[in-house]
Amino acid sequence: MSESFPLLEFHHDAGHGWIKVSRKDFQLTGCDIAEVSKYSYQSRDGEQLYLEEDCDADYFINKLMKKFKLKYKNHNEWPRKMEPIYADWHGNIRSMEPIR
Repeated sequence: MSESFPLLEFHHDAGHGWIKVSRKDFQLTGCDIAEVSKYSYQSRDGEQLYLEEDCDADYFINKLMKKFKLKYKNHNEWPRKMEPIYADWHGNIRSMEPIR
């Protein structure tokens, strides 16, 4: 993880969304994989995590904000640091292996 706040990719389909995070960055923030829900997924090689937007993304963002000593009032502020990517093919992320 660089010393600047990373630009995160926000992937979404018609029904849900995930932020893409490298496993390395996830671990460097102090996040624990045991805290992640069954609605988050990982790439085949396990190096990329797709954290669901409702709980797991906030968990990661809170740890990330703490690491960079930043504060925000609610999760509606952090999408400004994201690059939205729309998946017009339903289920690509949902077809990945769940993290847990």
